[in-house]
Amino acid sequence: MADKKHIILDGLMTISILVTAFAANLFLVRHFDTRTLTPMIFVLGVFIVSWLTQGYAWGILASFISVLAVNWAF
Repeated sequence: MADKKHIILDGLMTISILVTAFAANLFLVRHFDTRTLTPMIFVLGVFIVSWLTQGYAWGILASFISVLAVNWAF
């Protein structure tokens, strides 16, 4: 039961961190008209996900989603 709870919490944490990174990126692009910070924002998001979650899977998933988001941004 505890493992299932950790999986759900880690999944929610991953989603919330990546959504926050995406929102920060949209804010910076809209208000400062710069796209050079986009990769760094998502790398920071992946770093935070890897730091706060358990196991490798969440960091790998966050990295894959971030690559797709950066490619969409450019």
